[in-house]
Amino acid sequence: GGAVLVVSWMNRATHPVSLSVLDYDGKERKMDHVLVHKDTSVSFNSNAGVVWRARALNGELLLQATPTNESDAQLVVLGCRFRYEAAAAAVIYPPLVAVAGEHLAVAVAQADAPGAAVW
Repeated sequence: GGAVLVVSWMNRATHPVSLSVLDYDGKERKMDHVLVHKDTSVSFNSNAGVVWRARALNGELLLQATPTNESDAQLVVLGCRFRYEAAAAAVIYPPLVAVAGEHLAVAVAQADAPGAAVW
């Protein structure tokens, strides 16, 4: 590992966030601490060059960072606005979302067809 530093996390998401590090074999190792509420924070002793990850509890990767010094070891996790806005759109405009979904399914099926051009 590199120089010793303190990695600080701030949860700005409206949902809980789990934290993990990658070990030397590249395997993700969950930390025991979960940032449950918005605007909660936690700090860990670490080393420069350690890869840190923040995930939503459903496993979605929200942030990956590799701090190299104290100035870039202040990490802020934001929620995925697109996901929540898209979910709201599906409730407000279900026919539009359904049509868009059908077109996407057709496009994916066509792209997966034998001999399909990749562009």
